[in-house]
Amino acid sequence: MLRVLPLSNFAAKKEILQGFQSDQTTWVVSDLQSKREIQKHLLQKNDVLPEDAVLRASELWRKLLFRQKPSVRVINVDLARTLIRGWLVEEDLDWARSPGAAQLAMQFVQQLLPVLTHPNGESLMQAWFADHSESVIRWGHWQRMAQRIWQRFADRDLLPSTWIAGSLINEDFSAAIWPRKLVV
Repeated sequence: MLRVLPLSNFAAKKEILQGFQSDQTTWVVSDLQSKREIQKHLLQKNDVLPEDAVLRASELWRKLLFRQKPSVRVINVDLARTLIRGWLVEEDLDWARSPGAAQLAMQFVQQLLPVLTHPNGESLMQAWFADHSESVIRWGHWQRMAQRIWQRFADRDLLPSTWIAGSLINEDFSAAIWPRKLVV
């Protein structure tokens, strides 16, 4: 169950911090500065904090990924772009060999991840393209390329770090893979 507690001022935030149970709850923040600030405050009251007490959102996604799919290897963006560039060179298409094609392909895959990872994603895209024929002409080739690129990464259990959150969107999290309460 999701419970939203709007924090209108620092006093409200401090009140939540006072009642924060670091052994049962994870505080999810957006950036490293916020993480350090909350950790500093919590360490004034506790000698030690569990690793999962305060996490950046990206760290939480990474932990969820490894709990859901332990065989996946996360790679950096530069390696992913190099792999994509090599795969595009193998394609028999002039546009796929252009200098910015690998970066553009990475961006298309990232944007299309919710569809690419959906069990019926390919058929959903085909149905959508059938209703929007002008889009097939403008970017249908990129969608097909993104599908092939995504499949190559999936076949090798590789995942660029920037794709983690998007790759989790269609995962079944009904099993309790994060036993702690979340404060965002």
